[in-house]
Amino acid sequence: MVSCQQHRTLREGEPVFRNGDAADKFYILSSGKLRVTAEPASPASHAESGAIALGTIHAGEGFGESSLLNGKPRRTKTVTCAAGTCEVVEVLGEDFLRLIEKSQFVRQSFQWVNSRRTEQNERVQAQHEDPIMRKYLGK
Repeated sequence: MVSCQQHRTLREGEPVFRNGDAADKFYILSSGKLRVTAEPASPASHAESGAIALGTIHAGEGFGESSLLNGKPRRTKTVTCAAGTCEVVEVLGEDFLRLIEKSQFVRQSFQWVNSRRTEQNERVQAQHEDPIMRKYLGK
């Protein structure tokens, strides 16, 4: 069902994608570990704290579905290799969307994962944007 895919090998610190890149693929991490970060919403907190660490992606997990599911043309997070090397499988966004159109179960599963990730990301970002929380976190 997924016809076009590519494999990429990344070294530590190399991005899979950056905030603002085109959202045209879904990814599966086949080995390694990835770090997910976001830019703070306010410029003042960006100057003080830099990128906000949102979480980690482990081997076997898919990612990059949020922008595709929500019809956003650009990425809103940055994902970088956080291990010596990472192996990533890239699936064209149109193939991913075709797959979830064919199965209600698959579509609902991805929507569930996406909503949980969105809630977690918003919670972490809010903590970093709150001046009291920034002081507590040492930022």
